[in-house]
Amino acid sequence: MEQTRERSTSDMPRALVVIAAVLLCARLIETGVSLAQTSTRQAPSESVQWQEMVPLNSSAALSRQEFVPPPVLDVSPDSMREIEKVLSASRAQNKFVLYEFYAPWSDPCKKMESTSLSNAQVDKLIDEHFMPVRVTDRLKELGKNPRLVTDLQKKFRIFAFPTLVIVDSEGETAATLVGNCSSLTTYRFLSRALHTLDLKSRATKIRSISWNEHTQNCSSRSHF
Repeated sequence: MEQTRERSTSDMPRALVVIAAVLLCARLIETGVSLAQTSTRQAPSESVQWQEMVPLNSSAALSRQEFVPPPVLDVSPDSMREIEKVLSASRAQNKFVLYEFYAPWSDPCKKMESTSLSNAQVDKLIDEHFMPVRVTDRLKELGKNPRLVTDLQKKFRIFAFPTLVIVDSEGETAATLVGNCSSLTTYRFLSRALHTLDLKSRATKIRSISWNEHTQNCSSRSHF
């Protein structure tokens, strides 16, 4: 009898612990449901409605590849005359101008000079088809560049050294290569630019011939 009492007495704390645990679980479940319902009700009012700064269907929302920068118009008359002299000399040699924007303090410039621009095939291609012109930046050394250098950097939008710029017969940018590139990359850049310029030149000649023939036909018809 006494043993039975002792057992029932010892079992009472365990029963209380189980009951307390069940009540705690029920409380936690009730609290979780309550919080979920509250967040569901508040979600629509607290959701941020972001506005696009540039409308996605706007013509201004162009990708980097599609963006065409406006022409630079502040090149000085003196600089324009010097640029035209270079273009005239290149036309006389039947070559295209190849600008190298160079800085003496630039390690990439020095590396490209000693590697890619010293490559035999690259050197031969430049010698046969291009008139190379170096534009040296002195801003870091002297604190200021000559106006011609500044104007050329603005005109061709130079932001790094070295940069190679090939221009067409009118002095407009045909191709640009930025940074220290391998001999193969440089050779391909020059070859592709040359091919594009040749096609453009042929197309211009064809249009010119067609226009001359059209003018002659019109002139001959006017005699009747």
